Amino acid sequence: MNTTKTIMIIAILSLFAMISCSTARMVNNNENIRSQASPCNPPDELKIYELSMIWSEAKYSFVYWDKIIDTLDWDAAYREALTRVLATNSLYEYYMELTRFVALLRDDHTCVDSFPNSLVTAEYFSRIPILTKYMNGEYIISNVDKSLIDDIPLGAVINKWEGMDIQDYIEKHVYPYNWHEKKDSAHADIDSFMRRGAAGSKVEIEFEYAGINKTMSLTRSFGGFDWIIDTASIQPSETLTQVYESDSHAIAFTEDNIAIISIDSMRNSDLPTEFLANYPLLENADGYIIDIRRNTGGNSENSAPVAATFIGGDFIQGSISFPVYIYFYAFQAQYQDFGDMTWEQLVEQLIAEYGEEVVNTPGNLDVMEKIFKMPRRAYHETMDIPYNTESRTEYDLPGHLNAPLIVLSSVATGSAAEDFLVMLDQAERVTIVGSSTYGSSGAPNRLNLESGGRVIICSMWSRYPDGREYINIGIQPHIEIENTIEDMKNGVDAVMNKGLEEVRRQIREK
Repeated sequence: MNTTKTIMIIAILSLFAMISCSTARMVNNNENIRSQASPCNPPDELKIYELSMIWSEAKYSFVYWDKIIDTLDWDAAYREALTRVLATNSLYEYYMELTRFVALLRDDHTCVDSFPNSLVTAEYFSRIPILTKYMNGEYIISNVDKSLIDDIPLGAVINKWEGMDIQDYIEKHVYPYNWHEKKDSAHADIDSFMRRGAAGSKVEIEFEYAGINKTMSLTRSFGGFDWIIDTASIQPSETLTQVYESDSHAIAFTEDNIAIISIDSMRNSDLPTEFLANYPLLENADGYIIDIRRNTGGNSENSAPVAATFIGGDFIQGSISFPVYIYFYAFQAQYQDFGDMTWEQLVEQLIAEYGEEVVNTPGNLDVMEKIFKMPRRAYHETMDIPYNTESRTEYDLPGHLNAPLIVLSSVATGSAAEDFLVMLDQAERVTIVGSSTYGSSGAPNRLNLESGGRVIICSMWSRYPDGREYINIGIQPHIEIENTIEDMKNGVDAVMNKGLEEVRRQIREK
């Protein structure tokens, strides 16, 4: 690297440290076009426009480029995808290619979020009459239609799918379209993807149970199934008294005064108001269980006032980062030779050559960081999101629920539900019981396509206030437990039972 030129550029650019850049985005949201979309093959002009919009928006608003930029040439991927989408002969084929393209970004909050309604038909979205689950490193049959009760045992391990080892099949035929770093979190989408297809088409599976191998051909059909296991019938081993139920949450009590609060979504904007109105029901409980096992997310602002009642005051909701790209700094990077250095190595080199006082002169290091990181799409602005109880006058905090607190989680607990767990962590008394959470959050940039579907691109990186990561990792439970197939067959909610056992232990020891 030419260090003389480097230090000169640092000095010059420090004068422009306050320069900012904003990019106006235009997202086509023509609901009339979306509602009239048909299964016909879109015109080439529309295919080119929509693919180009996805490529461009991701290039500048996707938040995780620094994790994949060394392994993914986005421009080259765009040119390859352009050839493929122009070769498609139907709307469905076109959307599958869009799905393949967006999956290259390897983020669950970045995907084709919905297909056009005109495609949700028996021709494309029929399914075979089984459900599968990823447990203990194996793919098992977790539910079957009652017509197959004598043919397929629950808990059978699937070894082959369409004649291939099931993991090889997923690697070759599913991962190019669905991606999540956590196999257990990814499997709900994988299961749906593998099972779907045209009505009347067949899938051959080979499974093993009690040492016996069996191969069956299953036929896809469109519509509902009569499952052997009714998930609504899975209950704890004791009677609960329901005292409140609405679309936002439900509250039940055990005989020994433990409140069980079920919140299945953070999408309902009535949640804060309705929950705070129920404070008198909850304030004298001896302990609390919050069940968010089925909560796939929504809006974190809906859950923050709920968290505040358990924290009892002001707190930091989390740390978030947004991508920033300013061409001025990327242009200056053309005059630098950073080689294969990391940012940390570059800082060490500059300090060794010029001393900490020069390097840390206000503006110098900040400008050089922008020059180094912006071409790599790795520069982010980071901020903490505070929750101030006095300023949130629309949600007057009625008091502090400070009895022992258990939260039940699962691999389906995702997005805003994970943000809720991050908030509750600051109550400093939360015990999480269940499975590690989904491991995906962030603010998606929504692109409504003229062809009828929607793409989302993650533009926010969420973390704990202290910087801890949970994206692609999940929030880990303190007590790990999952309902087994036998539990579900017998209608037993072992996770809830464990949560009740733990909260009672904490009440006794309080």
